[in-house]
Amino acid sequence: MMSCISPPPSRYVYALNASATPGSYSETSPGEIVLWRSLQFTESTLRSPVVTNDKVFLTAANVLYALNINNGLKLWSYDLTYAYDEGPVVADGRIFVTDSQKLHCFGDFYPPNTYSYPVVGTGYEFVVEIVANATCQVFDYSNLESEMKLAYNLDANWNSNQLVMSNITIPHDMLGGPYVLTVDGGGPDSIDFDSNATHTTIHFTYLHESHDSHDIEIIGTSVIPEFSSITILPLLVTLSLVMLALLKRKTLGN
Repeated sequence: MMSCISPPPSRYVYALNASATPGSYSETSPGEIVLWRSLQFTESTLRSPVVTNDKVFLTAANVLYALNINNGLKLWSYDLTYAYDEGPVVADGRIFVTDSQKLHCFGDFYPPNTYSYPVVGTGYEFVVEIVANATCQVFDYSNLESEMKLAYNLDANWNSNQLVMSNITIPHDMLGGPYVLTVDGGGPDSIDFDSNATHTTIHFTYLHESHDSHDIEIIGTSVIPEFSSITILPLLVTLSLVMLALLKRKTLGN
């Protein structure tokens, strides 16, 4: 069971293990009591969060935030005129929040979609997974070996001034980091990297503005091509030695 708190003045949201053994814990001991800690908020005041099945909602100053319940990363946000101290309320599958002028009601706000794309070449096959609360129209790895680059396009059909979230999980054996990610040639609104022994997942958000199609590019620093120069050189040396051996055998035979 999980419990979320936002104690001042840290300006973080913490997910705590509500079934932990009673005792004193440090926030630097993840796993024992702290399941995750969100990215730092810039607003001076965080209201008490509300937890649903898959999201955490809270207001900070005049902004309503939705966080991923599994890792605390920001999924989207909504600007309010002024948020009252009570913060958001969840009822009947809706999120209600008031400001100085209106009562706002949110439903299931663009739930994320998961896409799996095979990356296939002679002698290798990998899978890249993309998660986004927008539609992934194109995934392009044609420049993987030549430029160490992956690209995809996200199409968001809602109104402007909303945050789009996306994650992309990349196998290290296919494209190694460190990675540079751009949205329409510029930086994302926020970005975070989560790596293990075999894969890196890049979590990022960006602001959806006047147009609804956005180009994402990821450039790595190492790539496993079909035949690298390191592989070709020993192969050429081996072939040369075989040819010399055959020539010597032919000479001795004559």
